Amino acid sequence: MKSNQLGATLIEFITIGPMIFFLGMTGVQYTLMYNAKTNLTYASYEAARAGAIENASPEQIEIGLFKGFLPYLSASKGSSGSPADVAKLLAQTRLAEAPFTKIEIINPTAEAFNDFNNLTLQKTLGTTQKVIPNKLTDIENSKHSKGKGSSSGMSVSEANVLKLRITYGYEPAIPLVGHV
Repeated sequence: MKSNQLGATLIEFITIGPMIFFLGMTGVQYTLMYNAKTNLTYASYEAARAGAIENASPEQIEIGLFKGFLPYLSASKGSSGSPADVAKLLAQTRLAEAPFTKIEIINPTAEAFNDFNNLTLQKTLGTTQKVIPNKLTDIENSKHSKGKGSSSGMSVSEANVLKLRITYGYEPAIPLVGHV
């Protein structure tokens, strides 16, 4: 009777072992994907912050996004943290990640800038870019403070909200599991 059981454990391990290994690697892959999602959320926050500070400038939003990605993408590169290293890493990150990244500015639209541009505020700030007022006193003095813009169809308060849609392509890192 005992001779019938010889090698049964080995056969069971050969049958079940690869499945357990595959499930483990799938867990690692999902962990890496969650880490990438968390870093994208932080980078999106940095992009929105840069856009809010820089008058919704698409270039500044992109720079803010890639600055937010620096800790995630440069962790293995051993940067010293000096301004020259950070600038170099930022340039490398922009070149490497731009093909996998899409940034859309949903709001404010060009129509909102046309509707609510405040020439007095624009002169005060010394800029040639159109400016949407965002302080209560500027909004109260604006001709459109109570109504909606004629071409944008939104109020000045709605035009002050920066909305971005950021799409980032993540390439799975674990062989075999990434393709499943």
